[in-house]
Amino acid sequence: MTASPQRSERTTLALIIAFYVGTLTLAFALEWAGVQVFGLVMGRNPGRIVGPLSIVVGISLMVLGWVLAWSLWPRVPAFAAPGMELRAKDHPTLFRELERVAAMTGGGTVHHVYLLEGIELYVEEFGGIFGFRGKRVIGIGIALLSTLTVSELRSLLSHEFGHFAGGDTRVSLWAAHGRSALRQTIANLESLYGHASEHFALATVPLRVLLYPFDWYAGFLLRFTMSGARARELAADAMAVRLEGSSTFIDGFNKFTDVAATYPSFFDAVVLPHLKRGTVPPIAQALREYMTTPDARTSCLAARRERLERRGDVLDTHPPPSERLALAQRLAVRPRARDDRHATDLMGDLAATELALAQQWVTGATLRRVPLTANAEV
Repeated sequence: MTASPQRSERTTLALIIAFYVGTLTLAFALEWAGVQVFGLVMGRNPGRIVGPLSIVVGISLMVLGWVLAWSLWPRVPAFAAPGMELRAKDHPTLFRELERVAAMTGGGTVHHVYLLEGIELYVEEFGGIFGFRGKRVIGIGIALLSTLTVSELRSLLSHEFGHFAGGDTRVSLWAAHGRSALRQTIANLESLYGHASEHFALATVPLRVLLYPFDWYAGFLLRFTMSGARARELAADAMAVRLEGSSTFIDGFNKFTDVAATYPSFFDAVVLPHLKRGTVPPIAQALREYMTTPDARTSCLAARRERLERRGDVLDTHPPPSERLALAQRLAVRPRARDDRHATDLMGDLAATELALAQQWVTGATLRRVPLTANAEV
């Protein structure tokens, strides 16, 4: 059973706090025990065997406590721009659309918008303290922009901004920090276990006992956070459907599947040969035409069948596609007035944007734009 988003958020935070508090408590307990063992031999004559052994045990306990505490230190990777950043002054219509969706969903301000190579569409937060006062990012793939209508883009954006509105990106950040610290703790304990097995086999027994609860908790936390992630995806789907309508969401969802199935072959057959010649075709137009070819339509149909047959797993971050589509159909919300313009019509200078994006894929060469008629592969 999938937990509700609100309950999942509270429980996720509680589980992560419990892990940090429990691990720190254990670390301090080990440090205290190490000091006590030292205290037993200080100022006494425990013997030639017990004395050195007590010192070794005391040092080992303190080292182990320090390792546990050090494992919890935040290790936040530096943010790396995932693609070409878009500016409001260059794409005012697109940014007005983003502001419109943000206002309707209550998703708030987006600080950075990136144009990516493929089909991605996602939101995330970085910086700040566990998501507070962080920067919000949205990434949009050029392939997805090329194939969606404006209405379909609004629907999928409503889903993504629903994650902002529900605090999902902050919860995801909490969960990621917790899982990262837990993985680091296990990795450090396993490293100690490896050293102990080479030099002091007797120490492997308590280390293995100590590793067991961390291994179990890691699996439990992963399963629970993935369950919560699936609940949040369905909640974001419901928001998108209520704002833009069932059929609009379903059409956009299907196109996402279609372009995921065809874009790799399109890139290899159409874009890559151009890049090797130092040229760039009109990517959006070429992709739309490519998706009308018989081979592409066959790939799309096969991808849709495979998607509907797919079954879920406890470690999936998203519910099965059939469950998401069934939700949209069950809500049965009439669509708003459809805007069937290409989503790329929201861009400023599309030709210059495609050229600049393609230039990031090629190093050491200057690309030039060519018309679609020069592309014999389409």
